[in-house]
Amino acid sequence: MESFFYEKIPELRKAKNSFSKLKYNEIELWPSVSPDVYKYYSKKNFGSFFLKFIRIIKFLFFVEKFNVSGKRGRIMASFLLNRKDHHGLWEKCLNEFKKDELTSVDAYHEDKKKFNKKRFHFKFPNFIKIYRIWKYLNDSEFENVVRGFINRAYIYALTYYMFKKIEFWTEVYERYAPRMYISYSSYRNNDETIMTQICRKNGKKTFTLQNYAILDFKEFNYESITYENMISDYFLLWGDAGKKILEKYIDKKRLLVAGNPNYLAIKKIKRKNFNPAIGAVSLDYPQYDESNFEVINTIKDFTKKNESIKFYFSLHPDLDKNKYLEKIKGDNIELWNEGKGGWLEQIKKSDFLIVHNTTIALEALKFQIPI
Repeated sequence: MESFFYEKIPELRKAKNSFSKLKYNEIELWPSVSPDVYKYYSKKNFGSFFLKFIRIIKFLFFVEKFNVSGKRGRIMASFLLNRKDHHGLWEKCLNEFKKDELTSVDAYHEDKKKFNKKRFHFKFPNFIKIYRIWKYLNDSEFENVVRGFINRAYIYALTYYMFKKIEFWTEVYERYAPRMYISYSSYRNNDETIMTQICRKNGKKTFTLQNYAILDFKEFNYESITYENMISDYFLLWGDAGKKILEKYIDKKRLLVAGNPNYLAIKKIKRKNFNPAIGAVSLDYPQYDESNFEVINTIKDFTKKNESIKFYFSLHPDLDKNKYLEKIKGDNIELWNEGKGGWLEQIKKSDFLIVHNTTIALEALKFQIPI
């Protein structure tokens, strides 16, 4: 087995040691806070001052709850994102189950405002618990891992927020007593992480679905949390390529190739000649803003000498659209109009794809267009 980054990087090792020893209701905190710790190590910050302030208020004064639909003793499956594309994949992964076999926790909602509004409920802070968290972390190896008062306040509040999540999911478990649990993204979604831990504590089998392309990072990238925080009993994979990577980090007995139902309906488009007129450009996560802007500028320069090719850009759902609207302007470049269809329609109408790092590249392979 290859070493994890938390074994090789002193700051991450200290963080893991500290949070692994911190437990609430017998649930270890490291798995649920590790995605945020990895992001902090990558960016040396938890975001802008305003963003951190708003989230600290949320962590302290609110509890997040999700609606559960189903009966006691069934298989429980959860989807806790508000992403239409991912929701479609989740539904297809479960469509072989009968309705009376599942209890579902489905947070998806077409209206983003309603998605956020229904989840959060006011709860007055327990300052004794917050003090104990502060005291423990201040006296632990974690003391010098996070720098700056507001960043440290953020991690204290986040930890307290995880306490409240543990309470909520314990109540869900006790009420519905699932016989097994299928999560969409337990390695990075702290709610699913906690429910997975609770189920495992009670001897129930747990499964996690692969939901994007798996990459093997030679240098630190917080997306490595995919395999560094895999706490489910089994990881359901799309294919052998992902399994081959993960075998370096996870016991291969826990890796099950189940396929990807989204690929079954895609018809191959055969092209004899390559005379490109339309190119699709897919821009990736906010962490890649800098390289996304470099891609845009490079294509702008290219179009000045190659006026016959039109480029349509699509943005990752997590990107700030306003940051990109002014950049994606020119005679031969524009933002893809989603009124014409989603990414699938964009690829169908394109002669080639330019991509940074996204699962869309896998779909493009099925259409046999150059990437």
